[in-house]
Amino acid sequence: MFNTSYERARRKLPVRVEMDGDAPLDGLLFVSQEETLGTALNGAGAFLEFEAAGERTYIAKTAVRRVVPLPERDAAARKPASFALNGRFASDDPRVVLGVRADDPDERVRQTYHALARAFHPDRLESQGLPGELVAYAGQVLACVNAAFAALERERRAERAA
Repeated sequence: MFNTSYERARRKLPVRVEMDGDAPLDGLLFVSQEETLGTALNGAGAFLEFEAAGERTYIAKTAVRRVVPLPERDAAARKPASFALNGRFASDDPRVVLGVRADDPDERVRQTYHALARAFHPDRLESQGLPGELVAYAGQVLACVNAAFAALERERRAERAA
């Protein structure tokens, strides 16, 4: 039911593996999040973790003659889900989105904006290994935070100019 941290740290690449004298095998090759197919094949390990027809096995690299990447069968299903924004991030009021009051000084608004931008920045969250759905949601939240800050900045500039 729950994936271990080891399984979450691995990606499954659809491939066709051709080995000495055997029929080609279509299945999934397990690689780390940082690895490409090339680095997995040329890395220091002697075996490749492979899954075909739901059965996980290990293949000796010395027996592999050719590995062909296959197109992802369920790429549409793996597309990160889009979540509807709710709570304060769904508000039309930029102050509510940022969590500031109308009488807060500019510096407080700026500090709050920067704290939210750091907290919801997709690159930061992705580097922490969070799932793609959460990273995509954080991107939506960050877009709301950026828009709210820009709206408040325009409003405050207009007030100063008047």
